[in-house]
Amino acid sequence: MEYKRRFGLIGDGIIAKRHTTAIHNIGGEVCWIYDPIYNGVNQKHGLYHNHIPLSAWKAVNWVVICSPTYLHRY
Repeated sequence: MEYKRRFGLIGDGIIAKRHTTAIHNIGGEVCWIYDPIYNGVNQKHGLYHNHIPLSAWKAVNWVVICSPTYLHRY
């Protein structure tokens, strides 16, 4: 049985795109992306959410936090 690498992303800026590429390079799958700027308006491929329900958290093995650099100090 093959282990599925399923990821959720918090943030959808430049660094998130790099992480998405890396995830695909290892055979992983991005299951959802949370970014408060989109507020559910941009529904590309059904990945964007303006909130993350418990069922979405349970669907992934890993969560990548891709916050802007200026927020790293908090």
